[in-house]
Amino acid sequence: MKAYIFYTDSIKDWIDLVIESTNNIDDLEVVPILGKTNSTSDLAGATHSHEYMKLMLSRWLSLPKIIKENIGNNILFLDCDIVFNEYKEDFVDKINLFLQDHDMVTQYDTNSGMSLGINMGFLGIKCSEKTFNFFSEFMNMISKIQNPNTGYPQIEFNNYLNYLKNYDSYNMVDFKVLPQDYGYLTENCYFYHAIGVPGNQGKINAMKSALSNFKKTHESSKKKLLSAKNILEGKVALVVNTISKNDDVWECFFDRIARYVPTDLFNKKYVFVDDDLSKVPKDYNVIRYDRSKTYKEQFCQCINKVEEEYCVYISEDYILYNNIDSQKIQNFIDLMNQDKEISFIRFMKGGVYNGPYQEYSKNLFYVPIKQDYFYTNQVALWRTRDLQEVHERGPNLHIANLDWQNSFEYQATKTCQEMLMKGLFCYYDERKRGMYHYDSSVFPHISTALVKGKWNMTEYPKKMSEVIREYDIDIQKRGWV
Repeated sequence: MKAYIFYTDSIKDWIDLVIESTNNIDDLEVVPILGKTNSTSDLAGATHSHEYMKLMLSRWLSLPKIIKENIGNNILFLDCDIVFNEYKEDFVDKINLFLQDHDMVTQYDTNSGMSLGINMGFLGIKCSEKTFNFFSEFMNMISKIQNPNTGYPQIEFNNYLNYLKNYDSYNMVDFKVLPQDYGYLTENCYFYHAIGVPGNQGKINAMKSALSNFKKTHESSKKKLLSAKNILEGKVALVVNTISKNDDVWECFFDRIARYVPTDLFNKKYVFVDDDLSKVPKDYNVIRYDRSKTYKEQFCQCINKVEEEYCVYISEDYILYNNIDSQKIQNFIDLMNQDKEISFIRFMKGGVYNGPYQEYSKNLFYVPIKQDYFYTNQVALWRTRDLQEVHERGPNLHIANLDWQNSFEYQATKTCQEMLMKGLFCYYDERKRGMYHYDSSVFPHISTALVKGKWNMTEYPKKMSEVIREYDIDIQKRGWV
């Protein structure tokens, strides 16, 4: 992804800081654009200055041409006083995900003068004829303003979008204002934007301070993770439920687990399986079940051999595509240690019910007990014995049937209701994927890679194509949906 950044000779030091901050971020290329000004004054943050406004106009007039040159791609168009958190290596993936569903993403601005809370200093743009026409019209409009006011053209941009939103939906672009993790120094900050910091040296100091803060936060997180080992020791297992007829999925599944899950996160890793034991990696504890029995009987036969207090329960077609967030999983365990009423925390938002939801705490919500599919096999952190009890008390059925209302996954909700079970799900503003679920930043996975036995190319075209290509999978054997 190209990041176009406008600068002048007087602030070249800023560009050096920006480039330095992107060194470890995959697929991000900084493209500097040198602007010209006759002013000898320090224009950094001087939004009231006429010379500053002229400079900003020349910058924005270059955008339609850049969009036209990048039709079919996503780009960033940025202020120069931004530095990235190099430890957020998934930054480009995040922006691309947002732009799958939107024409443009913007930074949030706390300034009440911005009618839509938009800061133009960070724009992610899906380059298309639509966005080209939108920005061409906006540039035509602002270039005609004779005596612009302080804040030009930020205020005009907010007002223009607000007008289109209310009166001209045909020419409106679909935009998303990003959370404060994008621009402000939050705990989960992706980049810092030195908004409101006056003067050249003031900006440099603020940007350097942010880079230092990113490093300290990263080191602190690593220490927390190390100290968490004593708390996690012997408490958490990974439980994988699979069947030998899906052994063609195992290579990519187990390889991605090894790649994206820290080796010391789980006390043990278990595989519940019927056969093909030689194909399971040696670092897994294999528990074999009788294939002739129902899903309930198979699962109960295996789960009572899992000794750990907690388990992360997944299936073999949940294929990871990025690092899991170990710290959040640790936070969930801390929460469940304190609140004994919570039986599970699901790592994603999803289900046939779409709200409203009762908030438990920031980013955590109760799974509604009275709705269908309170129980699902979506990836979650469980109290192992509670998961076992659901299966022991639940209906003697297979996990899924053509008659879906007589499947274990559907009927087990009644069991959970009888148990007065409480469960949570987490949601960090991830994008919706398909009809019933959202992506997961805690456990970033394809959910699910198989749909009725066929490869799920519809909901995950890019991610699945990468898997097919990397593991040389003959897609014709299973087919795809």
